[in-house]
Amino acid sequence: MIRIILLLVFISSELFAQQTEIKINFKGTKDTLAVLGYYYGKDKYIEDTTVINTKGEAVFSKTDKYNTGMYFVALPQTRNIFFSFLIGKQQKFNITAEVTENHFKNIGYKNSEINDHFNIFNDSLNSIGRKFQKYKSLFTTPSLAKEEKSRIKDTLKNITENKNIFLRNAYKTEKNTSLKTIIGLIIEPEVPKINIPENVQNKDSFLQMKQYYYYKNHYWDNVDFEDETIIRTAFFIPKFEKYISKILIQNPDTLVNESIKLIEKARGNIQAFAYMINYMLTYNEKVKFMGMDKIFVEIGKKYYVSGDAVWSDSAYIAKITEKVFRTEPNLIGQKAPAINGVYNLKNKPINMYDIDAEYLIIIFWEPSCGHCKTEVPKLYEIYTDLIKKGIDVEVIAMLGDKDTTKWRTFIKEKNIKDWVNVWDKNWNSNFKIFYDIYSTPTIYVLDRKKKIIAKRITSEQVKVFIEGKENQNKK
Repeated sequence: MIRIILLLVFISSELFAQQTEIKINFKGTKDTLAVLGYYYGKDKYIEDTTVINTKGEAVFSKTDKYNTGMYFVALPQTRNIFFSFLIGKQQKFNITAEVTENHFKNIGYKNSEINDHFNIFNDSLNSIGRKFQKYKSLFTTPSLAKEEKSRIKDTLKNITENKNIFLRNAYKTEKNTSLKTIIGLIIEPEVPKINIPENVQNKDSFLQMKQYYYYKNHYWDNVDFEDETIIRTAFFIPKFEKYISKILIQNPDTLVNESIKLIEKARGNIQAFAYMINYMLTYNEKVKFMGMDKIFVEIGKKYYVSGDAVWSDSAYIAKITEKVFRTEPNLIGQKAPAINGVYNLKNKPINMYDIDAEYLIIIFWEPSCGHCKTEVPKLYEIYTDLIKKGIDVEVIAMLGDKDTTKWRTFIKEKNIKDWVNVWDKNWNSNFKIFYDIYSTPTIYVLDRKKKIIAKRITSEQVKVFIEGKENQNKK
């Protein structure tokens, strides 16, 4: 009985081990190694390396399954050429490929229906692309007659329409999940004809708005976010980044709301889920627009502070949590944290909220900071200029360290006594935490209600910002 059980275990393990095997027959190569790699996001990674035998055969196999998605085979020893193919549910198949000096050709598959379909799909799509490029090049010919240019423009439009029809038909008829997912990622929304009511003013603007919202709302119609294939293709990340940076309005609230909708669709697909979260977590660093740090705070709170980021270690989660805690109190639009318990040059206590001005500039600086030595006098000149123009502005200049001797000397030498110069002599205001001061100088601008309206800007930007606000208020 024991022998029978062991035999069954052996047979089942042998069968399982054979489930994953990709055999490639190379024709015309002298290479001795072949590389199997996969697409992940915008990059390509090596999965495995194997020896090419004297018959030109290379075998990639493993005891478990490959992740479904786009893969490539490369010959790195003498040239950096490769070809792409798909691995779906069927993971035991053969490939034949002829190797030329610069590329692979006549690539064929046995026992891989998905790659048969992928080849046909690629050939058709590339054919449409070549035709489009041909007419696009003709369109830019300098000596082209007006009538001919109009004809080529119509041809380009027809080619685009035919491409869209081809993609939609391919998506409808394709049965293989992985290839269907890839086709869905390539499809662009087709905006229908929109009828505009006669009583609408600014018809062009109304039409553009309707077209934009249709395109945005249908951009992801054919994408299954829970299919693990999407992150292992060359198409998902460019499509996602285009949506975030080019299609969505670059407003932090819009970006937070819309990105969370997408992220939540991928909860069942940990790789896509993690990628989108991490991309949005650092989006403010990519665009560097003022106020975008709200995206970091909201994404950080929802997925890292909450414990949803299960792929991250505790040290990284703690780092993100601390940064969220330090950033949230000083977001644009927030009531500025009070700076109390600080003292001026005459050792008199100062309360920030007692200062009444249309604009309150706060600069955190240190007399030993080289950049501060140039920026503080520059800000003082701008402050003086704004006062001369009749703009109601005050400045709190907050000492960032304990060196009051250099501080007093600098203020006296630069004659900036009409600012509210303060220091935290008891070190109990926690201004470095509440305003997230990790370098100096750092400048904030508040409105009369002490709401933060600008942060981390230069002296020149303070001038442009406040004067711009004044011009808006006069309109």
